[in-house]
Amino acid sequence: VHVVSTVVSSSVSDTNDPFQENRSSNSSISDAQPASNPALVVGYVNQAGQGPQGATYDAGDPLDLYRVTLQAGQVVELNFGDATTADVDLYIGNEAGELLGQSIGVSRSECVRIAESGTYLIQTEAYSGASAYQLSWAPPRPGSACANSTEATAAGARGFVAGELIAKPRPASQGRALALATLQG
Repeated sequence: VHVVSTVVSSSVSDTNDPFQENRSSNSSISDAQPASNPALVVGYVNQAGQGPQGATYDAGDPLDLYRVTLQAGQVVELNFGDATTADVDLYIGNEAGELLGQSIGVSRSECVRIAESGTYLIQTEAYSGASAYQLSWAPPRPGSACANSTEATAAGARGFVAGELIAKPRPASQGRALALATLQG
């Protein structure tokens, strides 16, 4: 029997821990945290005044950005805590911050499949509440399920511009009218 093991690098984004050393923002394109491929990232996002007391409680830390080179067919997966107390969404953009793909459901798991190899910005965003999250990407796997995919390549987008507002209706069962997301520069 031949066993192949893949070592996944892991890192921790900014958290709500007031004692976290070397805390820095990764909430803008210029501050996007570089990440390796494959990777498992643990982070925390929250709206102002949401979640437990800590470093980000008062001002909030609604989004985290990562810069990573991905292969066609890879799936970026986001998992977070309790979907009844928080909603965290996943956005994929090119290096200029133009939106290429998104997963903005109301469950505790989001995913986007990468259409073409290139360097991407991956954004997690707290639509509501506060939550720790786990973000991962690994080599392409045949048959991995993910209904969402990037709609354009890393090199060119469909006309969305960094800082523009993107709106999409939420399912009526959740009582939300719009989800708002920005890839901020």
